[in-house]
Amino acid sequence: MKQATSKGLYDYWNAVRGRRLAPRRYEIEPSQIVSFLSETIILEKPDQDECRVRVAGTRISEWLGFELRGQRFFDLWRAEDRVVLMDNLTSICAHGGVGLFEFEVRERGMDCAGASFEMLLLPLTHLEDQVERVLGSITIMGEQSFAGDISGGVTLISNEIIWPDGRPFRLAHLDRPSGLTPAIDPRMRRARLVRCDRRKFLVYDGGRAGE
Repeated sequence: MKQATSKGLYDYWNAVRGRRLAPRRYEIEPSQIVSFLSETIILEKPDQDECRVRVAGTRISEWLGFELRGQRFFDLWRAEDRVVLMDNLTSICAHGGVGLFEFEVRERGMDCAGASFEMLLLPLTHLEDQVERVLGSITIMGEQSFAGDISGGVTLISNEIIWPDGRPFRLAHLDRPSGLTPAIDPRMRRARLVRCDRRKFLVYDGGRAGE
């Protein structure tokens, strides 16, 4: 994590989480993350196609040039990036991962690189320990100027799943009674972006990745 907002929000989320898959959504106190609220988002139904942005901080909307709240989250991305994000959100929701992403926004007609942003996604549980919300942040990287125009496209640059306990939650807590968390295949396949000579490829973990 490169941005102070990402680091601070993650530390708070992890402290509230304790040894659980994730904190419950009502345990997150806005008063404890006041300095991050303008760069904070909340996604609802995060592992479904109709995932929407339920909350979006004012600075995010200013940076992007439109009100992000209420938008369908996956509609913001190109098809190839959408596959990666949906795949990562599935791991986040099912296995207690933390998503760390970098994306780039270009204004229409720009050939050079546009503004870069860091996005953090953190699961929140509700009833029966099911993840129904994702808390996150979007922060512009460095001292960049941006006109708030994403018409040139939003491109995912990198993606990473962080395991707070060192590995997927179920594997890290094998001594817990069954039924508290979903079963997990340690060789689960997950998509990631790989770039080579300005080309992007979707790479899936192979069948022996967990051996």
